[in-house]
Amino acid sequence: MIFSMLPTSYKFTQGHRVRITVAFADTDNFETPAIAPAPKVCLLMDNAHMSYVEM
Repeated sequence: MIFSMLPTSYKFTQGHRVRITVAFADTDNFETPAIAPAPKVCLLMDNAHMSYVEM
C-alpha cells in the first residue's frame, strides 16, 4: 500500500530514532463514510513481508 502524508518536516540529529504510529481513522480532519461490514486491515510484519518508510 502506498499513501501520501500531509507535508511536514523535522530535522533529526544523527543517531536519533523515528517511531511511526499507524492509525486508521482521522475523524477530526476527514469525512469517513460508514462501511458495512467494516473492512479488515492487516499489517504484515515479518521477514516475508518487509515494510519500509522512505523519507
